[in-house]
Amino acid sequence: MRTSHRSAVSAMAMFATLLATAQPPANDDCQNATVLPVNALIDCPSNTVSGDNSMATFAVGEPYCDPGGTYQDVWYTFNSGIHDTVEIDLQIGTIQDWGLEVLDACDTAGTTVACGIYPQLHYVVQVIPGRQYWVRLFTNLDFDLPGTFGICISASDPPPLCEGSTVKTDQDEDFVITCPDGSPDLITLVNYSTGLSPYIYVLMDQDDVTVWPITGDTFDADTLAPGVYHIHGVSFDGLLIGAVPGRPITDIGSDGQCYDLSDNYVELDVEICTGISSSAPVALSAMLTSERTALLLRGAGPIGDARVDLFDLQGRIVASWQVRGSATERSLPLPSACADAPYVVRMTLLDGGTPFRATVR
Repeated sequence: MRTSHRSAVSAMAMFATLLATAQPPANDDCQNATVLPVNALIDCPSNTVSGDNSMATFAVGEPYCDPGGTYQDVWYTFNSGIHDTVEIDLQIGTIQDWGLEVLDACDTAGTTVACGIYPQLHYVVQVIPGRQYWVRLFTNLDFDLPGTFGICISASDPPPLCEGSTVKTDQDEDFVITCPDGSPDLITLVNYSTGLSPYIYVLMDQDDVTVWPITGDTFDADTLAPGVYHIHGVSFDGLLIGAVPGRPITDIGSDGQCYDLSDNYVELDVEICTGISSSAPVALSAMLTSERTALLLRGAGPIGDARVDLFDLQGRIVASWQVRGSATERSLPLPSACADAPYVVRMTLLDGGTPFRATVR
């Protein structure tokens, strides 16, 4: 509790002789305020600046939080820079009574932003980035004596504008295997960026060439052709550039202040589904004829009604057929001879049975 045990008369009498012969400190008024840096949080109190208001005077404008007294004060100033909050810490030397006021302009022209008195030593002050502020350190002589002290201003680093950070699935995975079977394979992506800028995911092949930017944070992997894919995250300011199908990851950038790729990627392996589950009515096999002019399907039992599609490994349809009946073998003619390359066969049973996937060559 702050209790007055000196009158203003006795306190001023004690200092009258000293003040008459001593020079006031250089920062005795706000026009000559000492400039203080805004340190990193971990650098206070090690970067404390020493002060002394023993020989200070007082001009105008009583402290907002301690009116009606007799004062001696010294002044400091700082620029908030990129920060919206600063912390001010006092270290006590010989000073016996103290108060601290932060203003947004010099002397009475300023509005008080923060103010506190003995015994408060730590202040958290909301500020506007890029503004200059003034700090008055005062002693109310009605309560006790001025003296030496230390002052240090610090702030935490603000969130970065762009931060790629890391990406995973919502299941905390960075490696996923899927098999396109006609049923949605939804993958939800998450990132751990603290950046202030927008964030997007980009699907790339295993050589980090863009396939397409992903809209939102969920996509259906069942639409992809078999292969290995990388999903990168990008934090960017302004407009994203270079995330265009067919262009390498090195082309990605932005027209704003920054961009940052994720530190990792989610690997997605899209494999060819082979065979059908044991609950399906029949086991199947597929092959191309030696002339590569027809697709042969063979079943251990009746195949039934189905739709059959043949894809190349880029996911493009080469041919489609509707088959009906219960034959155990089908020969499906191709519109033209197939190139000597792998293909994917997908057969969807019209009765809703388990789809069949296989690779043929």
